[in-house]
Amino acid sequence: MATYHRGEGGLEVAVKGAPTPVLEACQTIADEDVNGSRPLSEETRRRWINSSENLAAEGLRLLAVADKFVDSTEEKPYEKLRFLGLVGLIDPPRENVRQAIDECQAAGIRVIMVTRRSARYRGRHRQADGRDRQKGAYGYARQRTQRPR
Repeated sequence: MATYHRGEGGLEVAVKGAPTPVLEACQTIADEDVNGSRPLSEETRRRWINSSENLAAEGLRLLAVADKFVDSTEEKPYEKLRFLGLVGLIDPPRENVRQAIDECQAAGIRVIMVTRRSARYRGRHRQADGRDRQKGAYGYARQRTQRPR
């Protein structure tokens, strides 16, 4: 997602999104100076992507944030960005998820989790809920039901 903001420094594009695509759109990375940056090397980009995958595997929901300054809103927002960092959010399953899944399964409804989150993230939530990874009996996002035959 990109938004435009007019301020003292001009027109800023603020971008947030999944770490890998945001990092792939970045050419520079912020340094200690508030408005400073340095080139983003492929090695540094790979380290940030690996870090984001490790954090996701620990159960964090991640967003990458980036920005750039432009002359006009006509300029493409997802090119030549400056990487600012990652934001990790704790997003545990709701307490009533296990009971809801048990009730659905007892009624003969097969619960399927549908999400855009990474497989490593989903696996962490399965563990947090105490469900068996191999059975795939976990779900709380959107549900698709199938009647027993």
